[in-house]
Amino acid sequence: MPRRVLRYENESREEFMKRIEELVSRSKEVRIKRNKDGTIKIKFRTPSYLYTYVTTDEEEARKILAIVPDELKREITRFLYR
Repeated sequence: MPRRVLRYENESREEFMKRIEELVSRSKEVRIKRNKDGTIKIKFRTPSYLYTYVTTDEEEARKILAIVPDELKREITRFLYR
Protein backbone atom coordinates (compact mmCIF):
# COMPACT_ATOMS: atom_id res chain seq x y z
CA MET A 1 0.00 0.00 0.00
CA PRO A 2 1.44 3.43 -0.94
CA ARG A 3 2.24 5.98 1.73
CA ARG A 4 2.83 9.67 1.29
CA VAL A 5 5.84 11.44 2.79
CA LEU A 6 4.78 14.78 4.27
CA ARG A 7 6.83 17.70 5.47
CA TYR A 8 5.38 18.91 8.77
CA GLU A 9 4.69 22.60 9.39
CA ASN A 10 7.02 22.96 12.36
CA GLU A 11 9.72 20.68 10.91
CA SER A 12 13.00 22.29 9.88
CA ARG A 13 14.67 21.46 6.58
CA GLU A 14 17.44 19.58 8.45
CA GLU A 15 14.93 17.37 10.29
CA PHE A 16 13.10 16.65 7.06
CA MET A 17 16.31 15.74 5.25
CA LYS A 18 17.22 13.38 8.11
CA ARG A 19 13.88 11.60 7.64
CA ILE A 20 14.54 11.36 3.90
CA GLU A 21 18.05 9.98 4.52
CA GLU A 22 16.59 7.31 6.79
CA LEU A 23 14.03 6.45 4.12
CA VAL A 24 16.76 6.25 1.45
CA SER A 25 18.78 3.88 3.63
CA ARG A 26 15.80 1.50 3.75
CA SER A 27 14.98 1.85 0.05
CA LYS A 28 15.95 -0.60 -2.62
CA GLU A 29 14.79 1.59 -5.52
CA VAL A 30 14.09 5.30 -6.13
CA ARG A 31 12.05 6.62 -9.06
CA ILE A 32 11.63 10.26 -10.05
CA LYS A 33 8.89 11.64 -12.25
CA ARG A 34 7.99 15.17 -13.34
CA ASN A 35 4.35 15.68 -14.30
CA LYS A 36 3.15 18.17 -16.88
CA ASP A 37 1.60 20.36 -14.16
CA GLY A 38 5.08 20.94 -12.66
CA THR A 39 4.88 18.56 -9.73
CA ILE A 40 7.83 16.29 -9.06
CA LYS A 41 7.21 12.88 -7.53
CA ILE A 42 10.01 11.00 -5.83
CA LYS A 43 9.08 7.40 -5.05
CA PHE A 44 10.99 5.31 -2.53
CA ARG A 45 10.45 1.53 -2.74
CA THR A 46 11.15 -0.18 0.58
CA PRO A 47 10.57 -3.90 1.25
CA SER A 48 7.20 -3.11 2.85
CA TYR A 49 5.83 0.07 1.28
CA LEU A 50 6.10 2.51 -1.59
CA TYR A 51 6.59 6.02 -0.19
CA THR A 52 5.90 9.04 -2.40
CA TYR A 53 7.10 12.59 -1.86
CA VAL A 54 5.45 15.25 -4.02
CA THR A 55 6.90 18.74 -4.44
CA THR A 56 6.91 21.61 -6.91
CA ASP A 57 10.27 22.96 -5.69
CA GLU A 58 12.91 21.74 -8.13
CA GLU A 59 15.78 22.81 -5.86
CA GLU A 60 14.43 20.69 -3.00
CA ALA A 61 14.05 17.72 -5.36
CA ARG A 62 17.67 18.09 -6.48
CA LYS A 63 18.84 18.13 -2.84
CA ILE A 64 16.94 14.91 -2.17
CA LEU A 65 18.44 13.33 -5.29
CA ALA A 66 21.92 14.29 -4.09
CA ILE A 67 21.35 12.05 -1.04
CA VAL A 68 20.34 9.03 -3.13
CA PRO A 69 23.23 6.72 -4.14
CA ASP A 70 23.57 6.08 -7.89
CA GLU A 71 22.85 2.35 -7.54
CA LEU A 72 19.35 3.13 -6.19
CA LYS A 73 18.31 5.50 -8.99
CA ARG A 74 16.31 3.38 -11.38
CA GLU A 75 14.02 5.55 -13.42
CA ILE A 76 14.16 9.28 -14.03
CA THR A 77 11.20 10.33 -16.13
CA ARG A 78 11.18 13.84 -17.59
CA PHE A 79 13.11 15.18 -14.61
CA LEU A 80 15.64 17.41 -16.32
CA TYR A 81 13.41 18.42 -19.20
CA ARG A 82 10.12 20.25 -19.12
